[in-house]
Amino acid sequence: MTKDPIQDSLDVTKECVYRELCDANIYYSLMFKWINGLVGIKTFNREFEGLCHFLKDALETKYIFALAKVFARSKEAGLWRLIRQVKDVSKAFIEIKLERHAHIRDESTRNRKEFLSRFDEYEKKIKEISDKISPYRNIQRAHNIPWWNHDSEETWNQTKEWLSFAETVYVQAMDGICGGSCRIGEFYPSELNGQIKYFVQLIEKGLVDAKREKDELIRKTVEK
Repeated sequence: MTKDPIQDSLDVTKECVYRELCDANIYYSLMFKWINGLVGIKTFNREFEGLCHFLKDALETKYIFALAKVFARSKEAGLWRLIRQVKDVSKAFIEIKLERHAHIRDESTRNRKEFLSRFDEYEKKIKEISDKISPYRNIQRAHNIPWWNHDSEETWNQTKEWLSFAETVYVQAMDGICGGSCRIGEFYPSELNGQIKYFVQLIEKGLVDAKREKDELIRKTVEK
């Protein structure tokens, strides 16, 4: 039977994993830098408690979805499938790559050897993390299974460690096939931090101005 060229494409899997790594990093940042910044404004939580609840819920859900896709089972275009495809590339494929990048032949050869030596370790950990993420999808109502019990005790910080692990594996996998890749920590647009800070400042100023106008209106009403 002929393999589906799209299903079997390393480039497709690579792009899918990269996209979800970026999305997961962005949602994690929004969950803590953005939401915590808004909640830190004295009057925000009181004025917009309901809105804040749904914002947090939406971001947590999208974050879990992105993580679930990064650590998906091997039939999906996730990290697990990626490392298997990288492992299975032919020697001819690697040689062609090395011919194009002869100046880093020794380094690339070492990188691939390192990746292959840790493949079993990576595969085992990906499986373990995938199993831990599964119940979180129900917590975020990705599945309508209210009787599904779970005993997950992982914290958000621990899920960030999973994300850092995924970045490490992705970068090493790309290095293992002489492929270009951003480095660990670069799967997040740093300019977003400035946008988050500016947004929070605008909201804070708006609430302060609104309170000032309200107080002034009350004062004038009393004086009449």
